[in-house]
Amino acid sequence: RLDRILDYQPKDLTATVEAGITLDTFKQHLALNEQTVLLEAPQPHSATIGGILAANSSGPSRSSYGTAREWLIGVKVVHSDGRVTKSGGKVVKNVTGYDLNKLYVGSLGTLGIIAEATFKLAPIQPCKQALVATFASVGSALNASARLLNCNYSPNAVQVLSGNALIMLPQRYFPQDAKIAVVISFSGRLKAVERQICET
Repeated sequence: RLDRILDYQPKDLTATVEAGITLDTFKQHLALNEQTVLLEAPQPHSATIGGILAANSSGPSRSSYGTAREWLIGVKVVHSDGRVTKSGGKVVKNVTGYDLNKLYVGSLGTLGIIAEATFKLAPIQPCKQALVATFASVGSALNASARLLNCNYSPNAVQVLSGNALIMLPQRYFPQDAKIAVVISFSGRLKAVERQICET
């Protein structure tokens, strides 16, 4: 039942939520002010913020935006003996003391149970587009992905798909005999995205 938004400051680009709120619900609330939290997780309609942080779950955009550690600025944790501790704060520029936030992210609850989390936020990008390319082998797809991630116009995300992951996507994007595909996504202002796609 810990699923509330406790504090949201759109002008400061920060928000504090309870650990049980789902990623989808959190993002939908932020979208009302054209803002977002740069977290990704499988099944965002059921993935909770506490679970994402405990597992340090991340998605294909981590190459551009980083993981949950980069966006978490404060946390409240309940320890096994019932003590409640806090680390970090509710402002983006907070450099006092040890950065214990990063310690709790990915600890899988072994150091304590995350009860609340404060994040820095980002504006929603006005334009998002994706390219899809198919390859004959995993090796060639991985080589192409590595080259894309090292370009000056590096995309937001590059994901190699095969097997069941490829089957789950709409087949209109792929030849029927496709075995391996690379999905490349871009976001930003319209002209910048168009230029990146042309250069790709």
